Amino acid sequence: MIQNEWFEFVEPEDQIAQGDIFFSVPILKHPINPSEIKIGYTAAFEIEKLDGIILSQSCDLEQETIDMVLFCPIFPIDEVALNLADANTQKAIISTKERLWDGRYLAYHVLNKCELEGFNNDFFVVDLKNPRSLPIDFIKKLTELSPKRIRLKTPYREQLSQSFARVIMRVGIPDKRPQFG
Repeated sequence: MIQNEWFEFVEPEDQIAQGDIFFSVPILKHPINPSEIKIGYTAAFEIEKLDGIILSQSCDLEQETIDMVLFCPIFPIDEVALNLADANTQKAIISTKERLWDGRYLAYHVLNKCELEGFNNDFFVVDLKNPRSLPIDFIKKLTELSPKRIRLKTPYREQLSQSFARVIMRVGIPDKRPQFG
């Protein structure tokens, strides 16, 4: 499988679109206790830097019909597999990577390697269960600061969107299966 068929370069002046990948995005972490935040006072927030991918629909971004952009964190597959594996053995980690690739972990989606010059990366895993909302103006400023970025190409970005839809459309119902026979 050709990895470069999954990604393309995007120039800073290009419109933000679904599938755009940003690296080291500063994200505010809210305090666990909301009572620590006092209205009208300066509050201290932690900032974490995350790599991530835009999941908002390109048409909404182009037509500027949204104020907030849906952004999902991405992590190297080695990091995710190590956290999910049953054991810290090479066999268990490889098996976990294979299960990730096969889509057996509902909350994760694997992106292929990127071998575009300057963006050589191993496989990334998109964390679909922890999306963030970022102001669109903030994302626009990020594009001005980044000389180039990469974008997940079609049909891979639609596949990612479909994976995200499966995560958010789940319905949890009680297990009330009747006894047959």
